[in-house]
Amino acid sequence: MAVFHLPADGLNAALEIQRDIAAFNDNSKEDFMLRVGLFSGPAIAVNSNGRLDYFGRTVNISARIQAQGHGGDIVFGKEYVEQAQLKRLLKNAHLDCERFSAKLKGIEGNMELIRVKYKELRVQDNAG
Repeated sequence: MAVFHLPADGLNAALEIQRDIAAFNDNSKEDFMLRVGLFSGPAIAVNSNGRLDYFGRTVNISARIQAQGHGGDIVFGKEYVEQAQLKRLLKNAHLDCERFSAKLKGIEGNMELIRVKYKELRVQDNAG
């Protein structure tokens, strides 16, 4: 779990992480896959034993969204990308985009989600 002051910082970090993992996998014998989910909203921050921990509905929804990932992708609610700066980031990132609806555990109704993945996630072709 990571916390960002601005949603765009979270999206930038997620995009860089998935790109860097692809580069790592190109030089590794086994593929490492990471599921990333993004959600924005208020949370309760508690300082316990010298470290921050976060609680609340936003944290729960974030975890449920992350669970919808397949690995190598980034999943977020459609409301997340309604912010102008996030739309620009996604438009410029060469991503495949899939819209879908999912029932998230403990959340009433279905949630409209978006899954993005780099069009060319692999840095080099491992077939040769």
